[in-house]
Amino acid sequence: MKTEYKIIVDIIEEKARVLDVGCDDGTLLDSLKKNKNVDARGIEISKDKVQTCVSKGLTVIEGNAEFDLKQFPNDSFDYVVLGQTLQAFVNPEIVIKELLRVGKKTIITIPNFGHWKVRLNLLIKGTMPITKSLPNDWYNTPNIHMCTIKDFVKFSKIINFKIFKSLALTNKNTSNINSNNSPSDSQYRTEKREGMVIEWDAPIEMDDGLILRANVYRPDKEGVFPVILSHGPYGKDLAWQEGYKTSWDIFSKAHPEAIENSTNIHQSWETVDPEKWVPDGYVCIRVDSRGAGRSPGVIDCRSPRETKDFCSCIEWAGVQPWSNGKVGLTGISYYAINQWQVAALKPKHLEAICVWEGSVDYYRDGTHHGGILNTFQSNH
Repeated sequence: MKTEYKIIVDIIEEKARVLDVGCDDGTLLDSLKKNKNVDARGIEISKDKVQTCVSKGLTVIEGNAEFDLKQFPNDSFDYVVLGQTLQAFVNPEIVIKELLRVGKKTIITIPNFGHWKVRLNLLIKGTMPITKSLPNDWYNTPNIHMCTIKDFVKFSKIINFKIFKSLALTNKNTSNINSNNSPSDSQYRTEKREGMVIEWDAPIEMDDGLILRANVYRPDKEGVFPVILSHGPYGKDLAWQEGYKTSWDIFSKAHPEAIENSTNIHQSWETVDPEKWVPDGYVCIRVDSRGAGRSPGVIDCRSPRETKDFCSCIEWAGVQPWSNGKVGLTGISYYAINQWQVAALKPKHLEAICVWEGSVDYYRDGTHHGGILNTFQSNH
């Protein structure tokens, strides 16, 4: 299934009423029915594709969105989806207004004619680009109203509709588009090294709009992979050797086999070494919790807010293009304690936790062993 569809399925709520405009062969509708138990309907201009949808047991009618959306009452669907076809309509303004009228929320995807590869093609070759999302020559393309992300945002202000969330999707990455309507991020960068693709300071948006920062270490190849994630306040970029030198010296001397076959430059306190796990087909993610390391905000250890953030990070990792939807947690001490806490929220994409030296009851396990005041922490 297309990454675009995977993201849409994740956005749409359980048991919602959904209309897919230009539903093609019904792949998205079928996935929504199976995974979200939605009341799914579709409208498609191609008679053959309508028949394909019907053969799958889907409720789809033949029609042209520019004329036939008028038959639906106001707010008759919780979500209306229009995928990659807006540019093919003679009058996209009419279509968008109808989508907004019919649906309480609308999800629209467009090919970005302002992508740097498209612009580079025009600059160097001087010809209309042919890409995966724009596969036709100029003389036989159905696309008659190409636009960029900025064009679309500007248009939203002209006809007065609000964009609640916007994403830029490439073949490998999904990123939030900022208030300037650009997916660029001065902190975020990607590079290939030590046999991995590393995303430094990847942005993860929380429900209150705050952006947490994560380092993502993933295999340098196509495919989807299980995720190993940690979330905490110790600083994802602080090297174990630098921040906890005494501990590192003791560990590396006592267990030299543990640091073999790795440069160890990505070692971090009480988390996994990505150079050990990524070659075996895992994505490793370290997130700086709110107020720690590279993440803004006010630090509030072991709080409901921190646990809620952790849950959001798990769900984010589960829907990325390189993820197979299965997220496991690991870590020692603090990185273990918060696993119990977030698991209690039952994140959809959480598959496993590996708790190492992680207490559950702070009173019993931390401050009063057997009911007796523990002075270890105060003397440490």
